[in-house]
Amino acid sequence: MKFNEFKKTLLSNQGRKTRYFSKQTSKKELIKRIKLSFVEFDKLQKFISSFERELKSMKPLLENSMIGRNSFTKSFDSLGREDGQYLSDSVFSELNWQVIGFIKYPDVINSFLVAKKEFEQNLLLGKYEKARIILDNIESEISVSYWSMENRYILDEYEHGAEKNWETRNTILADKNDPFVQAFGDIYSLKAEKRISFFQYNDEIDKWLHSHGLLGNPQYASLREYIRFKSNYFSFESYKHYSYLMYKESDSSMIDRYIMFKRICQHLISADSTTIPNLLVLFEAINNEIQDVSIQNLMFTINESFIIEKEDNAVINILDKYSTGDYISVIELARNRIKSDSAHCLELSIIYAKSLVESGSQLM
Repeated sequence: MKFNEFKKTLLSNQGRKTRYFSKQTSKKELIKRIKLSFVEFDKLQKFISSFERELKSMKPLLENSMIGRNSFTKSFDSLGREDGQYLSDSVFSELNWQVIGFIKYPDVINSFLVAKKEFEQNLLLGKYEKARIILDNIESEISVSYWSMENRYILDEYEHGAEKNWETRNTILADKNDPFVQAFGDIYSLKAEKRISFFQYNDEIDKWLHSHGLLGNPQYASLREYIRFKSNYFSFESYKHYSYLMYKESDSSMIDRYIMFKRICQHLISADSTTIPNLLVLFEAINNEIQDVSIQNLMFTINESFIIEKEDNAVINILDKYSTGDYISVIELARNRIKSDSAHCLELSIIYAKSLVESGSQLM
C-alpha cells in the first residue's frame, strides 16, 4: 500500500473518515490496515514518515498505536494495561511494528542498556546495595517492567533471603495489578528462590500451567508458549507462535518489548535461515540509533554465516554440567559467558547464583 493511495482513499469520503477514525474503532483498524500492508521494514518506515508529515492531526493516534500509553509506566498497576491491538499472522509485521517504536526512543533504550549492564555487574559481584540503587533508578527514571520485577526478586533473595522475596511478591500479587503482572509475579518469585533448582523450576512451571488449565490444551498453545518464553527461555525448544509472542508483549513496557524482540530474533536465526535477510534490515535500523553489543553480535553472526545456535549450545552445555552437579565448572563457564555480553545474561545469572549456593562458593 502506497501512502498516496492510502491518503486518497482516506480523504475521498469525509463521512467515512469521521466514523473510521472514531475513538472507539480507529486504533485497531489503523493498525490492521498498516500491518497487513507491510512485511518489508523499509516500506513501512517510509509509509510512517509520510503519514506523520502529511497527516499531522492523526500523528498522535498513530504514535499511540505504536508506542502505547504505558510503555514507560512508573508503577506496576498500569503495566500490561494497553488496549488490544490487531494481531497479524506475520512475525515480521509484528517485529517491524516494534522496531519503529524502538528507534523513536533510542535515548531511553540506550540509557537502559547502560544501567542494565551496571546493575548486572554489581549483582554478580555481590554489591547488592549499589545494585538496588541502580534498579530503583531504572524503575523511577525509565520504567518498571517484567525485567525489573524479576531482577528485584533475585536481588531480594540473595541480599536478604526468601522472606524479602515473598514480601515483594505479595505487593506484586495485589488485586489492582493486571492478571499477567500477578502471574509473572508469582512465577518469577519462585524462580529466584535459592532452594529451587533450575530443573525443579521447570517442573513447577508445568504445574502452574496445569493448575491454570493451560497445559496440554491446544486452544492455549500460543499463550502457553508466551509464558514459557518469558518465564524460562530454555525450558522449551519448539517455539513457533513468534507473531503472537511479539504481539502479546506489546502490552508490556518498552524495555520488555526490546528484550523480547532480541530473543525472538535470536531464535529465528537458528530456527529458520530464510528470515535472516529481513532480520538484518531490522538490526541495521536499530544499530543506527541504539548502541547495543548484542545487536552488533547478531549482525556479525549473520554476516559471517556463523550459526547463532552455537551461542545456545554454549548455554545448554552449562545446563548439562549443572544437571550433573558439576557446579564449579558451571560457575567458571557462566561467569565467562556473562562477561562476554551474552544475550542470556539473566538466565545464566540465576544458574550461576544457584551453583554458588550448591557448591558453597562465594561471589567472585
